[in-house]
Amino acid sequence: MYISTNETGTTCYDYIRARLRTSTGATISTPQTLCNADAQGWTQFSFDVTSALSSYKGQQVQVAFLGTTDSSLSSNYYVDDVALTVQ
Repeated sequence: MYISTNETGTTCYDYIRARLRTSTGATISTPQTLCNADAQGWTQFSFDVTSALSSYKGQQVQVAFLGTTDSSLSSNYYVDDVALTVQ
């Protein structure tokens, strides 16, 4: 994940969320929420979502990234190399 922003300071105005969703789009879990104040260059994250997905075994799920920004100073979010391991 890479965050670039025009915002200054430590107040969060713009957000990106990683969500796990059902095949119909209902949110199962939000394992990560970051904001403009988290901008630190390229950063790797990993999450164990086994418990969140245990009741969805054998079903399709979606991994979704939702970025939002306010109307003044913008932030950009770059996601690269997403890998999932299912057990």
